[in-house]
Amino acid sequence: MTRNKPASKRTSLDIVIFILSSHGERLHEADYPELNPLGGSETAGLRLAEALRNLGNRVRIITDQNQLVGLSCDVFIALRVWQIFQLGLYPGKVNYLWCHDDFNQKIVEDLRNPEIAVPIYNRLEGLFMLSTYQQVQWVRNLNVMVEKIIPTTNGIPLEKFQVNIATLRQRKPWCYYASTPFRGLNLLLQAWPAVRQAVPDAQLHLFTSMKVYNTGESESYQQMYEMARNLPGINYRGSVGQAELRETAYKCRALAYPCIFPETSCIAAMEAMAAGCAVVSTSAGALIETAWQNPLIAPGGNWLPVWINALVKILTDDDEYERLALQNLAIARYYDWPLVAQRWLKKFKEDLAKK
Repeated sequence: MTRNKPASKRTSLDIVIFILSSHGERLHEADYPELNPLGGSETAGLRLAEALRNLGNRVRIITDQNQLVGLSCDVFIALRVWQIFQLGLYPGKVNYLWCHDDFNQKIVEDLRNPEIAVPIYNRLEGLFMLSTYQQVQWVRNLNVMVEKIIPTTNGIPLEKFQVNIATLRQRKPWCYYASTPFRGLNLLLQAWPAVRQAVPDAQLHLFTSMKVYNTGESESYQQMYEMARNLPGINYRGSVGQAELRETAYKCRALAYPCIFPETSCIAAMEAMAAGCAVVSTSAGALIETAWQNPLIAPGGNWLPVWINALVKILTDDDEYERLALQNLAIARYYDWPLVAQRWLKKFKEDLAKK
C-alpha cells in the first residue's frame, strides 16, 4: 500500500497590509515613524509589519488600492479601510479588517447599515479589535457579530526603550503631552497655571499639532499653540518622530493627558509606560484598559481640579511616582510588538488550516 506523503509545513506566509494614508509612499521608508510625526494606526501598521517580517514572513505594505486588483496572497489585512471589501477585493486566502476607529467616526458610519456591513463581515475571517471598549461599541452600533471579533492590542517596539530604574526618583518634575490638540490640549493649558503654582519647577513638553495627519492647523489650534508658548514652564515642540519623543519621555515623570476623546487604544500611553512614566489621564474609552491602575480621572462634573491634584502628586511624591513607574515598566512588557505579532501569526495559521 502506498502511503500519501504528508504535506510540507510552510513556515513563511505571504502577508499584505493595506494602509490608506496621507503619508503615502513614504510609509515604505525604513524607520519612518522614528524620524517623522505619524498617526497611531499607521505607526501600528508599520510596527506590526516589521515584527511579522522578523518572524520569517514576507510582508508587504501597499498604499495604493489599484495595486490590490488581481493581487493574491496568503493573508490580507485592511487597516481601517473596510471599503476595500465593499469593492469586492478579497486578495487573501484569509482576509481581515484591523479596526482602529470608534463607532462614531466618519470612516465607519456606513457600517451602521446592516445591508452594507453584514455581507462584508461574513466574508472576513475576522475583525481585529483593540479593546473591550471598542468591541462593545461596534457590536452595539456597527452590526458586528461577536463571533467575528478577534481581540488584540496595539503595541510598542520595546527594544527601543532603555530605562534605568535606579535613577527613576532623580527625574525632575517634568511631564509631557503627545497627542493631537483636539484630545485635551485646551484643558491641559487651562490646568497648567495651577500645576505651576503647586510645583514651581514643573515643566511641560508639548508635542502636538495636526502634522501627523498632514493637514493644516485651524485658527483655534494656532491660538492654543501661541497660548502654550506664552505660559511659563511650557516648551512647545510641535509633532516629532518617535526617537525624539522617547528621549524626552525618559526625563519626565508623567504623560499629562486630560483626554476627552474616547480612545479605542492609546499607543502614547503604552510608550509612556515603557519610558518609566505615570499616565495621568482620564477613564475615557479604553484608557482604563491600556493604563490600568494609573491615575485616570472620570471626566465628569468638576473633574479637572481632581486631575490637577493627581498630576501634582506624581510630580512631587517620589514614592508614588516610583511605584507607578515600576508597575508600568512591568506591564509594558506585554505590549511588545513581537509578542503581539506571534498571536496574530498563530491566528493566521489556524484560519489558513481551515481552508
